[in-house]
Order: sequence, then C-alpha cells, then structure tokens
Amino acid sequence: MTAFTAMLPRLDAEERLAAINDRSIAAGAMEPVKARRMIRRLEQAARGGAPRRAPRATPAVLEAMGVPVREVPSEGSQKALSDG
Repeated sequence: MTAFTAMLPRLDAEERLAAINDRSIAAGAMEPVKARRMIRRLEQAARGGAPRRAPRATPAVLEAMGVPVREVPSEGSQKALSDG
C-alpha cells in the first residue's frame, strides 16, 4: 500500500500532462510535427506496441480477393548478352 500512495502523485501528474497535451492537439496549439508524433505513439500503444505493416499483396492474395493476376517478366530479369 505504501508503494501505491508514493506513486499516486506521479500517476496524477502523468494523467494531467496527457490531458494538457490532448487539449493542445485538439486546439491546434501544438506544432504539427510534434502532434503527429504524439498521435503516432498513442496509436502504437493502443495496438500493443509494435507498429503493424500492411500484409504484402502476393499474387495468391490478389487472386483470393478476385483481382486477376498476370505475371509478365520484366526486361531487367533477362540476362544481357555479352559482346565478347
């Protein structure tokens, strides 16, 4: 119980600072770069920490979605013939 009462002022201060930052962002008083950074951190925390990336759209995934896929070799994929 002692640890809880010792941490209570710190937790209260963190919550109050968060509320001030929330209001600053909502009012447009915070620098846009700083506001985006704070929002990104909150979104990351809400997702559980690690940033999520969109899954890669492989031909199998696209076909499962009903998107027709046609693979065509690129010019760079063929070996260049040497002159000598």
